This record gives sequence, structure tokens and C-alpha cells, in this order.
Amino acid sequence: HWRGALLANEMLDAVPPHLIARKDGAWFERGVETGVAGEFRFADRPLANRALRDAAKSRFPDDADYASEINPAAQALVRSLALRCDAGALLIFDYGFPASEYYHP
Repeated sequence: HWRGALLANEMLDAVPPHLIARKDGAWFERGVETGVAGEFRFADRPLANRALRDAAKSRFPDDADYASEINPAAQALVRSLALRCDAGALLIFDYGFPASEYYHP
């Protein structure tokens, strides 16, 4: 347990997310594979993890194809830090795109 202030800049970027994609009404987890010419490309696999699938269904639109990130490990990290803070503050900064750009088709 700790007391004080924790200031973190871009800390959550160090925690790898799951890339989730919805195509034609089905959910996939997006990974990376190498093509025949050795190039990297996305590879979608059916989303078998029930917790990730439930999170995707509750967070993302269900009326169109969609891709985004889900990061349960980052959520667990922040939860763990908060639970161990007896008195203080967590200030976690993470920069990203504005909603108009992030959700752009």
C-alpha cells in the first residue's frame, strides 16, 4: 500500500491491447501474420474469448463494421494501483486522437 501521488505519462501505451474487429456481424480478434512476400498484414481470427466478446458487444456499435482496442490488462493495472492507494491521487495522461478523428470511417 502507498500514499502520495502517482504521475504517469503514456504509461498505458506500454500495456498491449487486444485489437477487435467486427465484420459482417461477427467479432474477430485481429493479429498480424506474414504474407507470401514476407510482408506483415492483419489476420482476423474468430473472437473466442467470451470476456473480450462481451466487452466488444457492450462498448462498440453493432450496426456496422468496426475495429478498436480493448485493454483489460490496462484496466487491471489501474484498478490495482487504485486499490493499493491508501491516500493520494493517480494522474495518468494518455494522448490520443479526438473522437471525430478516431471514429472517422
